Amino acid sequence: MMGQRKLGSRIARWATALTYYDLVLVLLPIPLLVGLFAGVTLSIPLRVGVVAAATLSALILADAVFRNPPTGGRTA
Repeated sequence: MMGQRKLGSRIARWATALTYYDLVLVLLPIPLLVGLFAGVTLSIPLRVGVVAAATLSALILADAVFRNPPTGGRTA
């Protein structure tokens, strides 16, 4: 045996490389899509679903920007 090949999933390596801010970027459109879907398919008005979803997306964004701001990195 010349060497052992490490068996690892590309998805597992990609998932461990995600940061909190990557997750925030993935999560932001999800409430909007759910609210839009709920407004179209359920008996609630479309604007109620979209406004509720936009509020949730705004809370996710506010958490990322104000409660857990990015620190370090490059300076301007």
